[in-house]
Amino acid sequence: GELAMLALDTTKSAEDLGLYNQEFIQIKDYINATVGQTYNSVSLFSTDTIPVTVDSEGVTFAMSAINLDAPTYKSAINAGTDSWKLTADAWQVTKDGYTSSSPTYKTSKDLWRTSLGAWAATDNGGIKFASGSYLNESVTAVDSGTKTIAAGNFVSKNAAEYFTGTTNELTNVLTKTAHGFVDGQVVKFGTPAPTGATADTAYYVDKLDSDTFKLYTNADLTTGLVDLGKKATAVTFDHATDVFTKASHGFVDGDKVQVTTAGASGISTTTDYYVKVDTTDATKFQLHTTSALTSALTATVNGTAMVIETSKIDGTYTTLVKAGTAVGTEIKKGSFITLDPTLTGENPLATKAASGSVVVINKSVQDISAFATELSADYDNVNLNSVAGAQIAIDLVKKATIQIATDRAKLGAMQSRLNFTHERLTVTKENLSVAISRIADVDVAEEATQYARYQILVQSGTSMLREANAMPQAALKLLQ
Repeated sequence: GELAMLALDTTKSAEDLGLYNQEFIQIKDYINATVGQTYNSVSLFSTDTIPVTVDSEGVTFAMSAINLDAPTYKSAINAGTDSWKLTADAWQVTKDGYTSSSPTYKTSKDLWRTSLGAWAATDNGGIKFASGSYLNESVTAVDSGTKTIAAGNFVSKNAAEYFTGTTNELTNVLTKTAHGFVDGQVVKFGTPAPTGATADTAYYVDKLDSDTFKLYTNADLTTGLVDLGKKATAVTFDHATDVFTKASHGFVDGDKVQVTTAGASGISTTTDYYVKVDTTDATKFQLHTTSALTSALTATVNGTAMVIETSKIDGTYTTLVKAGTAVGTEIKKGSFITLDPTLTGENPLATKAASGSVVVINKSVQDISAFATELSADYDNVNLNSVAGAQIAIDLVKKATIQIATDRAKLGAMQSRLNFTHERLTVTKENLSVAISRIADVDVAEEATQYARYQILVQSGTSMLREANAMPQAALKLLQ
């Protein structure tokens, strides 16, 4: 503030202003470096909360640090970030999340959903959603404790979304028009899952285009391709009976297949055939040219080492979207929203910036022009290079100073509470030490008493035995 006041003097030369600005930059750099300081791996000047134990029962309260990333401070030490003046109240979120595009429902207990969309509070054979899940379908009928979050609000996690699509079991490609997935997104199948996949198991999306995708069991999207079809390798063909043989082939009547590796003439590798299983021998089956299974495939030469795969089965599947842009807009930590996330409990530590406040965030990170006006370069890089810049610096620093006074009062209150807690814990520790000592002293006294008692009993018993042994000796002497 003092440097900015000096810079307001119109008699100062450009060289003087440059020197003031150089010192001002050093102060800004120091404060920016301080923001990242930690103690015992805990950030000292962020929105992190520290649980403080208050009694011997382990009860804690959350102590929050002073947030030097708050808009008031950041705007006063801005060194190259886009600046804005809010035209409406806004809140800066302190964690990553989403703004919901539709009402979102946060569950209060475990729920299950079938592929037909039936919800239940007990296992109904569908996919399980743990308590605290975010859903885009109302479940208040089975969970009265569900929290409803209106569209446009901040949510900590993206809501689950469900849809059906088709699978091509020959190419392992899944189809859903405008699926909205991105590479690496995690999805799960409901019940029943397609052949080759398991319900309620995490898979990773490999986006082919806007309508098709494949799934992998590994996040690298290069290994673990989910094979959605039935496949039989090393199949033999006997042209005399028109029968194919393969142990544990897995086919059922009506499966539509293609012979992808032919080993006998007269069998096409591009034609769809239909399986008819031999009811007397589980290793044998025929292929028919129609789904009616009345026209068996014939060939003139035996075949070996053939490969037969299911061709294409259009089936429905239920998919759970765990994250991505299909449900809500992604919001990064430090971004601004115009609906208070503290009211829903989704981000209690969010910082409010009132309409008219100066906030900083790069336009490439978040464009807030819908509720803010972009400011000049002197706000983007607070400086003392000119009288106009110095006036802006004084205004921003003055607001930061007022905020410091508020935060100091908050720190004083927290320090008083910490001192009180420390005194209580000290007294508790002393009381426990005294109690332990009393218990130990009582135990020693009791054991000493027991020892003396047993010693007397042993001595008495020994004396009695000695007397008892002496009596026979006396009797013998009398007989002599």
